[in-house]
Order: sequence, then C-alpha cells, then structure tokens
Amino acid sequence: MTLREKIYLRLDLPFESLKEEGGNDWVRALKEIEEEERQYHFENSKESVKYDLIDKETALYQNIMSSDIKKCLCEKIEISRRKDLTKDEIDYLFNSNDKDVMINLIRNNYLSQEQKEYVLKNGTYLCKKYIKFI
Repeated sequence: MTLREKIYLRLDLPFESLKEEGGNDWVRALKEIEEEERQYHFENSKESVKYDLIDKETALYQNIMSSDIKKCLCEKIEISRRKDLTKDEIDYLFNSNDKDVMINLIRNNYLSQEQKEYVLKNGTYLCKKYIKFI
C-alpha cells in the first residue's frame, strides 16, 4: 500500500477523491503514518546496535534522530555520547529535555555559547555543575 493510499484510508475517504492533497488534515495524517512506520521499524529491529559508533548515514541512525518516540530515549542517550555531533544534532538532542542526554552532550562535545546558555537556563543542577568545569 502506498503512502497516499494510507493517508486516504486514515482520513476515511475514497482513494483520489480529493481535488488537492494538502491542508492540515492531510499533513497531520502524513505525520502520524510516518511516525507509526518509524516506530514499527524501531520495535521490529532485533539487532543490537551501538549508536555511539554507528555511521550517521544509516537509516537506523536517521530514524532515531528524527523520531519523537519515548522508546528511543535510550538510543538518544547513547547517541549523545558521540564526539562528532553537529550543532543541529546537539540542538535536536537538547530538545529531548532529558538530563542524561544533556550531561552526555556537555561532557563529550564542544558547545557553542548559545548552547551553554541554554543549559544554564534549562538544565538540572548536575548539568549546570558539569558545564562550569568546561
């Protein structure tokens, strides 16, 4: 089944019955379906992966970094130990608002002044303590 067919099914409409495929409901259904597919692939991945060592270009790494699934938090903690994260990846991981992710990012990456200010404003005591030692 194609993505378009899944969206029509989600919207409970006959296939190709819309004149224009877009709008808020279309986008919402698209995002829901994509997130469900990422979660399905994540849950059915039986392999043990070292996310702190895996190549950034792999689909598995990309799925974890683009997912907002709470089950991915352990993998994001592991990814936050990497020393080769870009500024955008660090910012994305900061937005998970997990103290373990923040601590790993502080310990293993060179943070910009903006990122340090974010930690000082939003981080826990332990995060603030570690950032003062940098």
